[in-house]
Amino acid sequence: NGYVQSMGWSPSVKTVANWFPRRIRGRISGIMGSSYQVGAAVSLALAGLMADHVGLEWVFWLPAIILVFAGIHWYLRGRNAPEVVGLPSLEEEERGEEREEAGEDHHLGFSHTLRTVLTSRPIWMVAFGLFFLNIVRYGFMDWAPTYLFEEEGATISNAAFKTGLMPVAGIAGTFLAAWLSDNVFKERRAPAAAIMLFFLGFFIWVFIQTTGAHWAVGVLVLMAIGFFTYGPHVAMVTACPMD
Repeated sequence: NGYVQSMGWSPSVKTVANWFPRRIRGRISGIMGSSYQVGAAVSLALAGLMADHVGLEWVFWLPAIILVFAGIHWYLRGRNAPEVVGLPSLEEEERGEEREEAGEDHHLGFSHTLRTVLTSRPIWMVAFGLFFLNIVRYGFMDWAPTYLFEEEGATISNAAFKTGLMPVAGIAGTFLAAWLSDNVFKERRAPAAAIMLFFLGFFIWVFIQTTGAHWAVGVLVLMAIGFFTYGPHVAMVTACPMD
């Protein structure tokens, strides 16, 4: 499951990068990144409803059915680059040149790609940052429903709904990070991510300190964690690879 899913995001980011210039990629990455946050929120809510009303097996079947139709749509309508549909490439658009006949892409081979990736210092820095950020992201997304169900006595559907507010708040964080990187830091992603990661650490500390408080406090802190998690996350997995 993880292997197949990992084959979807990277080609999607590469395709989107072919269509949009760097000066607006922060905003574009915010729009693109919000897709998996909306998906996470909707899937959590649906999973809770399915588990409560029609059986646990549909928690797995329904997303798979939706994914089949999404895959068909992408196959039929997705286009790799502007040149494929007769439009000028980004480089030609930026320079104001007339479009020439596009040649075929030449793949340099797996070993060249692997060597380039493994010897890139920026890639290693982003990879380590993403490793630690995902500990927080998946830790809260995976354990928050269990915590709300076991410690606060929420129903399964209610716990799923409350946890779904994390990625919903993350959408706002994504667009803030995009705006900061494009407009304040002039296409630099790292400063925006660093600021939001600082506040993420602060709200994780607040979450620990408010354990056992009113459920509304817990939900608000979870939303703050989602807000400051997804902003840098989208920068690392979308804007940085595009650049």
